[in-house]
Amino acid sequence: MAMGQSWARDHAGRVVILGAIAVVAAGCGLQNGQHHQAHGGRHRHHHGTSTNVACAPSDIRVRLDTSSAGVAAGTSFVPLDFTNVSSGGCRLAGFPSVSLASGPHGTLIGAPAAPYVGATGSSRATSLVLPSSTVAHAWVHIADVANIPSPQCHPVRAAGFLVTLPGQATTAFVRYPVTTCAREVGGMQLLTVEPFYPGIAKPGTAQ
Repeated sequence: MAMGQSWARDHAGRVVILGAIAVVAAGCGLQNGQHHQAHGGRHRHHHGTSTNVACAPSDIRVRLDTSSAGVAAGTSFVPLDFTNVSSGGCRLAGFPSVSLASGPHGTLIGAPAAPYVGATGSSRATSLVLPSSTVAHAWVHIADVANIPSPQCHPVRAAGFLVTLPGQATTAFVRYPVTTCAREVGGMQLLTVEPFYPGIAKPGTAQ
């Protein structure tokens, strides 16, 4: 009888221990599952909002696509290419800021580029998402100043463009030697810029 009671107590003890182990294991499994789900949720949230972040200067490489340049009605036009070199998408909105300058750290020449006004009489500000390794472009229009009287224009040779992304302060210098006016000429926009467009520009079309 004593032996039977002892066996019963030992068996009951083993059942309690095994049950406790099972509860702990189940709890660990649940905890691991919650952590994975939470981590996955954060991961999805990050990717879902990354394209709402404005492109930073370190995200974008700026180049001049002279192969697509053209001339029409006394104005030359050339596209600036903006390539996303970061690992994630970002957003470009509105117009880049473009000025002519004497060099990368030189003096600004003339007025900054004004937003281009098309046939509709209004500028067409746009907003686009630029995925990693893709390109957007913006056309720059430069007026031919050869026929403007020298005293009115004060012609000078610019070394290229200083380009700034919307809402940013850091500039990129893009070499493009061109003659322009050091003075503002009444009634003329010597330098204008179009909004960002997706992809590479079509040669000679300003599109």
